[in-house]
Amino acid sequence: MSTSAYDAFYNILTPAEKDLLLATIKENGSLFFEEYVNHLENRIADNHVWQMTFRILNMAAFATLNELPEATVWADYCYNFWVSRLPGLNDDGSWHNGDSYFQVNLRTLIEVPAFYGRITGFNYFDDPWYNNNALYVIYHQPPFSKSAGHGNAHERMLTPGSVRVGYADALARECNNPWAAAYVRYIKERDPDILKASLGSKPADLTWYRCLTDKLLPNPSVSLSDLPSTKVFSKNGVATMHSSLGNPGQNAMLSFRSSPYGASSHALANQNAFNTFYGGKPIFYSSGHRTGFTDDNSMYAYRNTRAHNSILVNGMGQRIGTEGYGWIPRHYEGEKISYVVGDASNAYGEVVSPLWLERGRLSGTKFTPENGWDVNKTGLFRRHIIQLGTSGLHIVYEELEGKEPVTWSYLLHTTQYPMVVENQENGVMVHGKNDLGTSVAHVFCSEQTENKTVPHPDHWLFSATTQLCEKARFLTVIDTHGNDSPHVEVIRKGDTIEVAGWTIHCNLTPLGEAFIELQNKEEKASLLYNRTKNGGATLITDQTKGQTVKQKLVDYLPDFEI
Repeated sequence: MSTSAYDAFYNILTPAEKDLLLATIKENGSLFFEEYVNHLENRIADNHVWQMTFRILNMAAFATLNELPEATVWADYCYNFWVSRLPGLNDDGSWHNGDSYFQVNLRTLIEVPAFYGRITGFNYFDDPWYNNNALYVIYHQPPFSKSAGHGNAHERMLTPGSVRVGYADALARECNNPWAAAYVRYIKERDPDILKASLGSKPADLTWYRCLTDKLLPNPSVSLSDLPSTKVFSKNGVATMHSSLGNPGQNAMLSFRSSPYGASSHALANQNAFNTFYGGKPIFYSSGHRTGFTDDNSMYAYRNTRAHNSILVNGMGQRIGTEGYGWIPRHYEGEKISYVVGDASNAYGEVVSPLWLERGRLSGTKFTPENGWDVNKTGLFRRHIIQLGTSGLHIVYEELEGKEPVTWSYLLHTTQYPMVVENQENGVMVHGKNDLGTSVAHVFCSEQTENKTVPHPDHWLFSATTQLCEKARFLTVIDTHGNDSPHVEVIRKGDTIEVAGWTIHCNLTPLGEAFIELQNKEEKASLLYNRTKNGGATLITDQTKGQTVKQKLVDYLPDFEI
């Protein structure tokens, strides 16, 4: 506030008023700087600093340059910190803390580089992160849709609000990005006053930016329906798959997370978890409500793996901290087939992070087996997710191997309506729904499972738990569609499953190595993964724009940078 007053009213302030404001800026700016230097640049994230106070110190430094001796040092630090560490942890454009806590950074992500550009003439939006981030904004929360559902407060992200749309508007102008422009236009055509709603919002109102900029929204040249159906951000470990990105009201969407940045900060212990949506509303979706950062509900339920559509091992969840990490070793963004693999083999175990142990001590959190944390018994947890064209069908295949015999619990949650569970001779069928559509999960396992549902206020839990075994494989066929469409027929004959013209053959026994093969002769598309053949590669045949595409995928470790 002192910087804003000093800068805006400079020509009408009295000398005494200027001295008063400068003294306040010096006092607080010195506190900020001393806290940040040799600290902030060495951390993965320091949330409130990146969200707001770094921007505030930066603006204070340049507003008082040559008037406060300290301002020269502050300006040098802020500028070099920005060009070396920001805007993101890497260049893939996504946000490891999830959509809700992405949005509180938006003023900083626009105002700081826009200011630097005005005073230097250099375009700081040329950083590849920004154009990639435009895709993250679109894929993870399409128009009038709930967000993908990862990170603290994800459940509150019901639809893209004025904050997100205003940010996309700024990205479109600064980067001349046609996709961001298409996103903004689609929403503004249906909600013309959308950008007015955030006026005065502290963390993210960009009205002042729009008043200052002379850059125009790019002319319409593309629509959201021109985008590929799948986008994987492998460096931060998130992905979404869509059936109709350009028609959100009929879009069947699946989101997925397996992140190398783990479960620290505002991220959750949901490695290898997925959510499903129809018409922009969730169906199989992480459960719970954020009530605090380290209160009992957060630590034992909401942040805990038991709240997400993932796997528990001996009833235990994943570590809190960066040590509880996953990653995406291979993926393919295609037309007839899209594919993503998550590896959460290292996510489980005791909480060992000094930071989180101290937070637990202060909040009374007990990181014990009774509450869901124990020595890691997981040897391998790989989840393969395959999207079949734009049908709304997803195939999920688990490779699960323990260091000793363990129980494996496959979890699904709903948050709007209770699920309906039908036990069948060779599997279990779980129906989830929202007001617009349905997700039907046909769950098959290599072991007999104990299936149960547990109701809680406003959310419901399904679990399928094996007996003690070293290896288990689950195969799930998920059919997500509108209420006016029938369920597809899923026929199982041993290890072969037929659905909608696709034949799926996989190892659904505890013996031998894992494999899965899919083929659609009419579509001339296929996928083959076998741990013991082709060097463990995934072989894909796809049809893209009428041309046959063949891909051989092996594990690839992205350059995480930080």
